[in-house]
Amino acid sequence: MRSQTYIFVIAPIAVTALLASLPYLLPPSDRTIVWPAYLHATVAVFSATGPYVAHLVGRNVSTYTALMALAVNAVCLIVLFAGIYRAYGLAECPFPDTALAIYFSTVTWTTLGYGDFSPIDSLRLLSAGQAVIGYLFLGLIVGLLIEAATQARQ
Repeated sequence: MRSQTYIFVIAPIAVTALLASLPYLLPPSDRTIVWPAYLHATVAVFSATGPYVAHLVGRNVSTYTALMALAVNAVCLIVLFAGIYRAYGLAECPFPDTALAIYFSTVTWTTLGYGDFSPIDSLRLLSAGQAVIGYLFLGLIVGLLIEAATQARQ
């Protein structure tokens, strides 16, 4: 039973964390070809939702474990998107530093959207997708928090 928890929780966290580090370790050689960034983000998002899906289908993943794994994966995804923005640039800043990229990624994830920075034209769909993923993750996290609170009261 415990091995299933590791497979459905630890493996997705490890994969998401590895994918989050790749844009920092291996920046693109050609910044005009953006499809690898879209593919990279898609694989990471599917990996990051693994613990929730395992919890949902009853694979012996507790609510608390799924909640913590989802929160860790959310941070990894914010860092991953920041790495993509750092590697490809922003419209106002072709070579943003890591702090600026994380700022933009967090503002996009939370759909706050100050408007002080915007993605390059070829990454607009990616940032819109990041905003939708932020909505979904917030909903999943709130749902798991309510489930954990309900279980604690019983």
